[in-house]
Parts: sequence; C-alpha cells; structure tokens
Amino acid sequence: MRGGDDGDCATVVDPPSEKHALTVTDTKLSGSTLTFKGSKRMEFEMSVQTADNARLKFIGTASEDNPWKLKRTK
Repeated sequence: MRGGDDGDCATVVDPPSEKHALTVTDTKLSGSTLTFKGSKRMEFEMSVQTADNARLKFIGTASEDNPWKLKRTK
C-alpha cells in the first residue's frame, strides 16, 4: 500500500495473499455499514456509498478520520 500524509490509501501494490489474511470476527450489519474485527486489536467499519464504491475506516487509528475509498473493478 502506498498512502499520503493524511492516511489515505493511494495505491495497493501487493496482490492478496495468505500472509496478509485476517480472520474476520464480531461482524455487525446496520443498514449499509458493516463493522467487524480483523484481530483482537483491529476494528473496521465499511460503509457502502454506491453500487461500486465503499469507504473503509480503521477504528481507533490516525486514519479513522480519512477512510480509504474502495472502488469495485470490473
């Protein structure tokens, strides 16, 4: 991942791998927002914005106020 000073993700440079995989637990869906844990200390919130866009917040981190913008690719 390459990001800016504001915590925004600009580019993902590594493909998905088992090395980077997290087990998702404590999931809760409320409307278009999914909250979940990726480990004992990592909490996330993903909100669907449109059919092809979402935002991912890393709860309790410096980038929480600047969620990642996710875009579906085809």
